Amino acid sequence: MTSAKSKNRQNGLEILDRRFFAGKPEMQALLVEAEAEDAASREVYKLRTGAGLSQRQLARLVDVPPSVIAQLEDGDYSGNLLGMLGRVAAVLNRRVEFRFPHVNSPSKLRKRRPTALVHAAEDAVGHPK
Repeated sequence: MTSAKSKNRQNGLEILDRRFFAGKPEMQALLVEAEAEDAASREVYKLRTGAGLSQRQLARLVDVPPSVIAQLEDGDYSGNLLGMLGRVAAVLNRRVEFRFPHVNSPSKLRKRRPTALVHAAEDAVGHPK
């Protein structure tokens, strides 16, 4: 059952979507980019905390200042994101994997969120760890 609060939130999202994104491919592209950066940030945080590392410890392993890891986890990283994700993945024995789901129309672009996932690396003989 949908609550009144949930329905109001959905109505608000629809209004914002119509006002700022509908029929505006450049704005839709910015939204997709922001969602991908957010997904990457969340994955880096999950990997770091899952490994029991502080931001400072991960920064030391990646050989960057701790502020870089903080920016990466906050989605504020302005450097080469793919390169930095690769460096983080390498020290955590992971690999970076991107998915680009098929989209048939611009309206579906907002409904299918891209994912930037960091997955477990395979060991030397090619078996998943």
